[in-house]
Amino acid sequence: MKKLIAVAALALSGLCAQAQERSIRFGAKVGANFSLFTQSVDPFDQKQGTRFEFFDRDARISGMGGVTAEFILAKGFSLGVEFLFSSRGMAYKEENNYAVILNDEGENTASNRFTYNIDYLEIPVTIIYNFKKPSSSLRLVGYAGIAPAMAIHSKTTLRYAEGLDGDGYRAANENTTLNNVRLYNNNILLGFRVGENSTKRLGGYLDLRGTRTLRPVFQGKSRSANIPNTNMLTFTVAIGIRV
Repeated sequence: MKKLIAVAALALSGLCAQAQERSIRFGAKVGANFSLFTQSVDPFDQKQGTRFEFFDRDARISGMGGVTAEFILAKGFSLGVEFLFSSRGMAYKEENNYAVILNDEGENTASNRFTYNIDYLEIPVTIIYNFKKPSSSLRLVGYAGIAPAMAIHSKTTLRYAEGLDGDGYRAANENTTLNNVRLYNNNILLGFRVGENSTKRLGGYLDLRGTRTLRPVFQGKSRSANIPNTNMLTFTVAIGIRV
């Protein structure tokens, strides 16, 4: 992890020194993560006989955002470096028949939700290839890379649907510290972007990305037998600008 961050920093400083020879495009992006664990973990890997036995797996939807830098190289290639805040995790939900939340079809959608919340600071480093000619007004790129990440906050939340149960009692939401989260991890990522290709003004783009951790999300001992094999998958939809 430390070696990779050092290499990225050296690459940044070296390329910045050559800024007059190679174009540098800075920018920012914001979007949504859809993430889930590859395994069910405690308390969901042995659901029978617990209060979570009717919960089903669901992706966690959370936010991400940060700043970007792109160093234009030669023949359509460029080097991308980003500094991002990225919230990820996993969710489980169950129907709540004591609360009523109706959708447009008149169906009750009330549900209780248990969420694993893990916030990361990430430094994705990517190799980018532009499939369009530099003179084109459209920019279509594909990219791949690695993203070192540091966990800065983690917890679990249990949120009950707004409403009263049959006895007129409102269940209290619960927040608990999530232990054994690996402090440092690496992610492999693939993605593509489509947007404007402008060198004289702001250029907007749509960014779609898939990410997978290279190491298990958790470490140490746990009651969950799946902990050593639990990685995380994330699909990200973001919009960004290039200056």
